[in-house]
Amino acid sequence: MLPDLSVISHGAAAAVFAILAVLVGTRYLRRDIDRALFLAALVTSLWACSLVTQSLWGTPEFFVRYLLELLRDAAWILLLFAMLRDTIRQGRLSGQIKKLLGFATFALLLTLITLGCLEFVFEFALVDGKTKLIGQIALSLLGLSLAACRTCT
Repeated sequence: MLPDLSVISHGAAAAVFAILAVLVGTRYLRRDIDRALFLAALVTSLWACSLVTQSLWGTPEFFVRYLLELLRDAAWILLLFAMLRDTIRQGRLSGQIKKLLGFATFALLLTLITLGCLEFVFEFALVDGKTKLIGQIALSLLGLSLAACRTCT
C-alpha cells in the first residue's frame, strides 16, 4: 500500500504532464505557444516527481521543491505571455492595464525566485513562510488576471 494519497495524485500528475510534454514535443514545436506549453508540461512533471520523491524518501528538501514550484509557475505564466503576445499580434489587445499586469507578474516572480535562490544558497531565511505564501497567492491572482486578459477583446 502506498503511504498516502499524495503519492498517487502527484504520481498521476507527473505521468500525465510527461505524456503531454512528449506529445507536444514530438509534434508541435513550431510556434511560441507550443514551446511554452512544452516547457510548462515538462517543468510541471518534474515538480510533481519531486513531490512524489518527497513523500516516499524525504528528498528533495524544502527549498528545492519551492524553487521547482516557482519555476512551474514561471513556465505557466510564460505560456500566458505567449498567448497574450499572439493576441497582440492579431491586434485584439490594447491598454496599459495589461502591460502593467504583465510587468507586475514578472517582477513578483523574479523577486520570489531570487529570494528562494538566495535562501537556498546561504541557508538563511530572508522572509518568513507567510510572506512567501502571500507572494505565491499574489502570483496566482496575477496569473488569473492575465488569463482573463487573454479572453478580453
